Amino acid sequence: MTEICHPEWITVTADGSAHKGYDQDWYPEKRQQLSGCGPTVGSMMAAYTRRKLKDKEITTKDGAVEQMLEIWPYATPHLHGLYKTRWLMEGLNHYFSDKNLSAEAEMISIPPVRMLAPSFVKVKKFIQEGLAGDWPVGFLNLHSGGEPIPYHWHWMILVRMEEAGGRTICTLWDEGKEYPFDLEKWLHATRFGGGFVRVGKKVSIERGKAMKKIISFLLAGAVLLPGAASAAFVKSDKLFNDYDRYAVVYMDGTKRIYADTETVEQDYAPAGTLPVIRGKVYTEVYAEPLDYPALGNGRIVKAIVESELAVGADQLGSEIRYRLLDQNVASYDLNGNPVPAASDVKDTQENAQELYLNMYRLVKKSG
Repeated sequence: MTEICHPEWITVTADGSAHKGYDQDWYPEKRQQLSGCGPTVGSMMAAYTRRKLKDKEITTKDGAVEQMLEIWPYATPHLHGLYKTRWLMEGLNHYFSDKNLSAEAEMISIPPVRMLAPSFVKVKKFIQEGLAGDWPVGFLNLHSGGEPIPYHWHWMILVRMEEAGGRTICTLWDEGKEYPFDLEKWLHATRFGGGFVRVGKKVSIERGKAMKKIISFLLAGAVLLPGAASAAFVKSDKLFNDYDRYAVVYMDGTKRIYADTETVEQDYAPAGTLPVIRGKVYTEVYAEPLDYPALGNGRIVKAIVESELAVGADQLGSEIRYRLLDQNVASYDLNGNPVPAASDVKDTQENAQELYLNMYRLVKKSG
C-alpha cells in the first residue's frame, strides 16, 4: 500500500465533525460552488505542501475556505470548468513560485483516444511516485468508465493506492467520503479520459532534469566518438543476434521490424474484447535498390528507426479489424549518426494484422 503519511493535514473540522478533504460547496459564490472542483483540489494540494514545507496548519472549515479563495486566481475555471490537466498544474506552479515554496507540480494526461493514452504501468508509476513522496495526487475524471467514482467532469484528490486481488485500487476523497476504484479498468473504459497532477520537491525535480541533460549530452557525444556509437543506438548485428530480447515481428522486401521483448505489454481488456498491444520496436530499412554489391558488402540495411508502437484489434461480428499507431523516436545510420526518417519507414495498416498477431505472442501483461 502507498498512501500519504498525514491525511489529517487535509482533514478539517466542519459542522462539529471531521471532514475528509475540502468541499467546493464551501465557496461563497454560486459560480464557485458549481465549477470549483479544480481549485478545491488545488487548495488541498497547496495546503498539504505548505504544511509539509512551512509548517502552516489548516484544521478548520474557515481555514480551508481561506486557502480555497487564495488558490482561485491561480486555477480559475474556464467556461466549462478546469477540464485540462495542465491548467491545474500551471496554476499550482505559479502559486508555489509566488509563495517561495520549493515544490513543483507535474502532470500526466489521459487522452480520450485509447491508443494515444499512456500505458497502465506508466500511469500507475506516476501516481505511486507522487504518493510515495508524501503528496496527495490531483485526479481529473472526465468520464468514470463504469467505476464507482461519484461524478464525471470532476476533480478529486487521491490519497491511497493498494493491490487487492490482482487489481490496483486507488482511493479518492470527495465531499468528505472515500471512494475506491480500479485504476486499470478506469483507464480502459473511460470515454473522455482525464489526467493526474502530482507534486514533488523542486530541488529533486530540478536535479532529475539536470541529470537528463547530462545523459543526453553524453549520448550525443557518444555518436561522435569512435567506438562509442553503440551507447546511443541499437546496432543491426545486436538486433539480429540477441534473439532472446529482439524478435522479428514483421518483414517484407523493404524492411524488417524487431520488437524489444522487454517492453511488450498488453493493456487491460474485458472479457470478449481484444487488448491493445504496445512496445518499442526497431525497423531496419533496406537499401534501395537491393542489388548484388549491397548484398556482397553486407550493407543491406541503410538505417535503423526506433519507434513506440501500439496496435489494437476490434471484432465486428465475424470480422476483425486491426489498427496501429507508431511514433518515431529516433533514426540512425549504421554508424550511429542521426538521420531523417525515410518516408517508407512508416508502418501501414496493411502490416497491422501481422504485427498484432506476432506481438501478441510476445506479450507480457501490464501491471
